[in-house]
Amino acid sequence: MVAQRAARYQQAKYKEVACTQLHFIPFAVETTGGIGKDAEQLIDQLSLACNDHLTLASHHPFANAVHSSIAIAIQRGAP
Repeated sequence: MVAQRAARYQQAKYKEVACTQLHFIPFAVETTGGIGKDAEQLIDQLSLACNDHLTLASHHPFANAVHSSIAIAIQRGAP
């Protein structure tokens, strides 16, 4: 998967920039709709955190909104 290869590239590129106290999460997506494993896990973690906050959308609507926003950004050609 191209997104996985891009994620590995990002991980290597920013390895020295991220200090030991931080955890770098590469967020790679494909123009065909593929999402890297790390990016998908980040979306899942953010959406599960919504369960702890009553003011935020629940798990599934939040995850769907993030996926929709990513799709729109890809269509528009966002950097």
